[in-house]
Amino acid sequence: MQLLREEVLVFIEVAKTGSMSSAALNLNIKQPTVSKAIKKLESECGETLFSRGREGTRLTPAGLKLMEQTEVLLNQKTSKNNIQSLTLGCHSSIAMDLFPQFLPRLKRIFAQTEFRFIFLPSTEVTRKVSIGEIDLGLVINPVTRRQLIARPIKRDFVALWGKTEARNNPVLIHPDMLYAPHVKKQFKNEIWTMPDYEVIAEMCLSGFSGLLPAAVANRYKLNMLGKKLFDVELKIITHEDRFDKTTLKQFQNCLA
Repeated sequence: MQLLREEVLVFIEVAKTGSMSSAALNLNIKQPTVSKAIKKLESECGETLFSRGREGTRLTPAGLKLMEQTEVLLNQKTSKNNIQSLTLGCHSSIAMDLFPQFLPRLKRIFAQTEFRFIFLPSTEVTRKVSIGEIDLGLVINPVTRRQLIARPIKRDFVALWGKTEARNNPVLIHPDMLYAPHVKKQFKNEIWTMPDYEVIAEMCLSGFSGLLPAAVANRYKLNMLGKKLFDVELKIITHEDRFDKTTLKQFQNCLA
């Protein structure tokens, strides 16, 4: 049986919390998903992994044995993750917003680590994390992929911004925004796509209007033109085989 895949990570969380519902809450998944994962593992092992009673959900002897195996593997991963180098990927606008606080905290914890940074759109960062070219990603609304672990960092929203309403000028939109449903239908003006949020924001200072996350628009002291169009969520992502949960939690805490 392959250890540390999704079902085994669910098993570990249930063992630690002693509760299916608590495990579901901590992992940000639904309780039936937890039950299904445990049943699948029990079917593969041919044994019951948990006993359920008034005192909660407890490990059976077979469950204890599986827990010992996973702890050994986690310790091996932690040893591998005395991280000598780390490649961090995100959009440059996210870096401008988060890096001044995030990187000093990160360096204090991982003082011996050599860092490398790649600035790309969130969709491309997600793809490179999934194939192992980037260790850790900070992305907006990542596409769900089975092999990725994603943890929420903060929420933001997208709206039309500018200094004043630009009636005749084109609306500037980052290509990533065109994936959001009904974006083009919101505007009667001509649409120009520009692959850089900072350029869009600078153009908004010169009489254009542009679709921007609030974090970027507020940095340029732009005015919101109309109502917010949709919410976005910033998440930290990594491949499930790259870091143990403790290390990932350390990264997440640096962003809190």
